[in-house]
Parts: sequence; C-alpha cells; structure tokens
Amino acid sequence: MFSQPESEESKILAEVLQREMTTILGNTTRKAKQVDYFALRNTKMPAVIVEIGFITNPTEDKLLQDPLYQSKVAYSIAAGIIKYYAEGKAGQDALPEEAGQENILKTFKQQPGNYIPAP
Repeated sequence: MFSQPESEESKILAEVLQREMTTILGNTTRKAKQVDYFALRNTKMPAVIVEIGFITNPTEDKLLQDPLYQSKVAYSIAAGIIKYYAEGKAGQDALPEEAGQENILKTFKQQPGNYIPAP
C-alpha cells in the first residue's frame, strides 16, 4: 500500500486499507509506505496504490488467479474504504472492532444493486 508523503489523509487511508487487508486476507504483515509517485502526487483527493501480490511469486500468482481470493481482496479493499469514511476519515472517533465490522456489513447491504459478499 503506497501513499503520497505530503498527504496526511492518503497516509491514513493507506493505513486503514492495509489493516483491513491484513485482517481479512491473513497472509501479509506488510505496512503502508509513503512514496513519491506521479499518480499519487497529482491527485486532489486522498489516493493510494494497492499492491495485492506479485505474479513473479508462484504462490501469490496462484492466489491471484483464484476467484475466492479475488473476492476476498475486493472485499478487504471495500471494507477499508468504508471503514475510512465510517471513522470520520482521519480516524477520529474510531469504532470498536466489533461495531466496525457490523457497520461495514450494514453499509454494504444498504447499497443498491449487488454487493461483494463477505468471504
């Protein structure tokens, strides 16, 4: 997970997303990093680059081709975005973990159309 060094909101978003990916996927201990990339530097809103695996790693390549794993990755990213907004963006008034997961699922289910089912 990468965010722009000068953007505090992007850093918070990256940390929340990384935390959700670590919790839901259970296969990474990576931490969010701040890097100066053109795509991040030239945005006017909080932005991150999500790194979900390496196709050069045979184990990760196999995971990336698995539809269930793809669903878990998508769910973890969506859950992180929802939690970022649910926590008041900057993490103030953070929700207890149990309430946070409950609110994430509630938010998914309130959306029109299909939502990503929890893995």
